[in-house]
Amino acid sequence: MSELKMNQLTIRDGCVFLDDKKIQCVEGFNLKSSTDGAAELSLKMLVDLESMRVCQHGRNDLPGDLCKNA
Repeated sequence: MSELKMNQLTIRDGCVFLDDKKIQCVEGFNLKSSTDGAAELSLKMLVDLESMRVCQHGRNDLPGDLCKNA
């Protein structure tokens, strides 16, 4: 089994970066940490549904059926 490589997440000056690349269209975020060292990050982003692709082999928690338009 291959080892999972974690990406580097940084929050700086109100912006969110993944592997030193700024994530565009972030309108807001909420970071919740717990005592076990884990954290939950929620992002609010503006997206264009017409150009959005939904991964078919991953988990899909999106409401409705976006697969027809994606």
